[in-house]
Amino acid sequence: MSKSIIDVAKAAGVSKSTVSRVLNNGSVKPETRDKVFRAIKELDYYPNAMARGLKGKSNHIIGVIIPKVAGKTSSVFESKQALSTLNGIEEIISKQDYSLLLIFDLLLTKGNEFKNNDHDYLKYFRENKIDGLIILAKRNEDNNLQNAINEYKPIVYIGERFKDYGGYNIYVHYKKFNKQVYNYLYDEGHTNIVSITDRSTIWEVGVRKYDAYKEFCKEKNIIYEEENIIDVNKLANNIYDVIEDKLESGCTAFYLEDSYITIKIMNILYEMNKKVPDDVSVISIEHGGNDISAIYPFITTVNIPNYEMGKESAKLLMDILQNRPVNDKEILLKPHMIERKSVKIIEK
Repeated sequence: MSKSIIDVAKAAGVSKSTVSRVLNNGSVKPETRDKVFRAIKELDYYPNAMARGLKGKSNHIIGVIIPKVAGKTSSVFESKQALSTLNGIEEIISKQDYSLLLIFDLLLTKGNEFKNNDHDYLKYFRENKIDGLIILAKRNEDNNLQNAINEYKPIVYIGERFKDYGGYNIYVHYKKFNKQVYNYLYDEGHTNIVSITDRSTIWEVGVRKYDAYKEFCKEKNIIYEEENIIDVNKLANNIYDVIEDKLESGCTAFYLEDSYITIKIMNILYEMNKKVPDDVSVISIEHGGNDISAIYPFITTVNIPNYEMGKESAKLLMDILQNRPVNDKEILLKPHMIERKSVKIIEK
């Protein structure tokens, strides 16, 4: 049976408040402090750091909300985006003597939309278990997050800024850089472009690809074909047939989502004896590292600074927690393109 602070007080012959002062380095006579520590040792008592937070003391714990899509078997720890961002967060908070508490928030799917379930992560604030919160990826108009921003200050979220609720956020203009990719391919002579994405990703990059493609087609006076954006989760085992069909229908360029999808498509193109970029052009996305640079032939990529997103979100939260002035409530980071000659120029 676990011992409580009351048991320690009885064994030491002092009050509960005296034990509390000892645990929190308060003013106590040396002989009294010695009695309390002897009682703690004899009872094998381990004080609960989170419980001490109920008295207003800092726990030095930062919560990180990680959305998890219902029905998706892959783990967040298989995601380059998530791991790069977590590494960036950890680098900053560890220097401030803070620890991470990972909180998984299940997302339920309804058609093409996502919504949070009834899990209320505000309880971690109400129970004083965390000092601050970082939302790893915002999804749509998240009511839980909006309520959290209204009720608590030390919250930073990664994703597009709420128009009405504000708060503090880190963001990369996903739609903007997706359009830049389409325009880059268009300038090289490509109009029949097929994107292969992961619609169930917790990040907005896949979602905004639809918006970007629609605007791109309108601006370039190209017929918008929604089937030119393919959700890899819906392909099942017929991805080979889909790729073959797109090539036969005149596709000249593939815009891919990440290293997993890129390796899969490149293997299929190799099986088809299709050469990049001679037969088809390929451009992909890297998330905070050179995870695609080892693929041959070398693939042109857009590098999303996920690691920096993690660092900046943690820096911003530390400024809030330590009452330092915050000049920018929204920090915008820019992806950059790395050209590796996998896009062929087509003469118009």
